[in-house]
Order: sequence, then C-alpha cells, then structure tokens
Amino acid sequence: AQKLNPLFGPALSAFFVLGVSYYLADYFHFDGLLDTADALAAGGDVEKRLRVLKTPDVGALGVLFAFFFLLGEFLLSAELLKRGAFEAFFWRPLVGREALGLLALVGKPAKREGLGTLFLSTSRKRLLFIQLLWPVLFLKAFFPALLSFLLVFLLKAKFEKNFGGLTGDLLGATVLLSQWIFLFGSLVGGSFSPW
Repeated sequence: AQKLNPLFGPALSAFFVLGVSYYLADYFHFDGLLDTADALAAGGDVEKRLRVLKTPDVGALGVLFAFFFLLGEFLLSAELLKRGAFEAFFWRPLVGREALGLLALVGKPAKREGLGTLFLSTSRKRLLFIQLLWPVLFLKAFFPALLSFLLVFLLKAKFEKNFGGLTGDLLGATVLLSQWIFLFGSLVGGSFSPW
C-alpha cells in the first residue's frame, strides 16, 4: 500500500489493495457476509434463517448490502491511505482472523454439521491461546482493535438470537465486519505512524 500510494494515488491504491485482499483470502468470507445479510433480512424463525444461509443464491438485499459494504470499505481505505496510515492495512487481516477466533471461542455451533461446526469443535483450545496474544499484537492499534472486540460480542448476541449459534457463514461475516470496523476505528481514532 505504501509503495502504490505515491504512484497511483489513494483511490486506485485502495482499489488495488482491496482487490488483492479479496482475491487472496476474503472472497470466501464475503460469501458468508452476503448469506448472513440475506438470512437476517428474510426474517422468520431460526430454522428459516438457517435455510436461507444454506441457499447458494444471493437476494436483492444481499446485493444492496454488498454494494454499500464494499463502497464504505473502499472509501475508508482511500482516506487512510491519503492520511498515510499504512499500518492499518497490516493489522486489518490480523484483526479479522483474531475476531473470528474470539467469536468461535465464546460462541456455540448452531448446527451439528458444516464447516462452522468443524471449526468450532476442534480448535477451541488453540484459539484460546491465540486470543491471549491480542493485547500484545494490537497494542499499537488498541482503539480500533477494541472496537472489533466489542463487535464480536454484539455479533455473538445477534447470531445466537437469530440463528441459535454460529455457522461457517456467520464466522466469515465476522471476519469482514470486524475488518471494516477496524478500518473505521483507525480513521476516527487517530492515524497510525507511517512506516
């Protein structure tokens, strides 16, 4: 990000950085985010929402949510690059994965099958160890990482109320939502020192 910014400016650099990020890792979580938005918009009982999560189609509200989510992420990224807050793009994916781990640690599975259940049942002790590293890893990014922490507990309550627990889609949505909140917190909480 730091080397692209002088060459292309913050907007094109943000577009490139986000494109590479989604191509390498976040496209899978993006599917979970859209499925989650669709399921929450569908209403009904827990079983209906879980059925919507499993359908491969994306509804109109999911597409609309995706548009505003990506637009917001792009604008936040461009503004951070404009301010020289390059460290935010180093911490962003780490915060997302740690938020996923924290949610998996404190949450429970909604179903007995699926990727989310496998992740939730076999990795809990390892996740506990990873979570102990949070204060050390994110000391320089304390405020935005704290916002992601708080988001995890809000999402836990929301997911348990609407889905009865966690699924793979909900864990994927958590990664992207926590990264989005981290970028927002980085912007409003003060810029990082440039590398």
